[in-house]
Amino acid sequence: MKGKIAMDDYTKDFVTLLDEEGKEHSFELLDIVEYEGESFFALLPKKNLQNSNFDGVCGYYIFKEISNNNEQILVEVEDPVTLEKISDLLEKRLGDAEYEFS
Repeated sequence: MKGKIAMDDYTKDFVTLLDEEGKEHSFELLDIVEYEGESFFALLPKKNLQNSNFDGVCGYYIFKEISNNNEQILVEVEDPVTLEKISDLLEKRLGDAEYEFS
């Protein structure tokens, strides 16, 4: 998934992304990690919040923030090495919560 993000899309804990087809997707913002000069967003789909048992594992997505013509866009991270490094950083920062990245 690739989505456009604007500063007014943020609330305290939630982000709304538009995909390439213009469909909105809501996420809980778990954390923002800086790694090698880039920003990575850990986002938990809102549907997981409604349908999950927090005693189990919740899946989240890792998006990288890029700038395209002065517009901030989040794109999924596809490089497995980068995903693993960001996931390790997130696990340290999030503590005891159990999450898996998608």
